[in-house]
Amino acid sequence: MKPRKPKPAEPSTRDKLSASFLKAFQNDFETYGVETIEKLREESPSKYAEIAAKLIAAIEPKAEGFEACKNMRDVGISLLSQSASANTR
Repeated sequence: MKPRKPKPAEPSTRDKLSASFLKAFQNDFETYGVETIEKLREESPSKYAEIAAKLIAAIEPKAEGFEACKNMRDVGISLLSQSASANTR
């Protein structure tokens, strides 16, 4: 059996940058308020939707197992990887 990699005690650079960006975004919102978001929505609805989707994806937990599968190919890959890991036990 392969030894497991220890989990880093410190967040990754990506996690740090994401947290920093979200904090800056929150500060900007607190400073300029809802009016800025409303203005963005009115002037550029597609950009508004893109930002909303990215923010939601950033805070939602990642799906695991079959919940992460987007199509039948992903289901097949998941089944094969489960079978392979069961055979190595």
